[in-house]
Amino acid sequence: MFYPTAQGSLLRYAGSALITEHNASTWPVLRRYVQGPGSDEPLVWYEGTGTSDRGCTPTSAAVSSR
Repeated sequence: MFYPTAQGSLLRYAGSALITEHNASTWPVLRRYVQGPGSDEPLVWYEGTGTSDRGCTPTSAAVSSR
């Protein structure tokens, strides 16, 4: 299911898990999300379609630095 945002993108969910963010007008994937243990709790996201540009949430960064 897709949900629009105020910034002009579409969030795609599988159940309660956020899985991708798309540009609403041209449809390319902007970000892909890797979920944590909680509902709608992304730990890591990847910019675009590759895997080299990764971002971490504060929770996942704290866990990985231990």
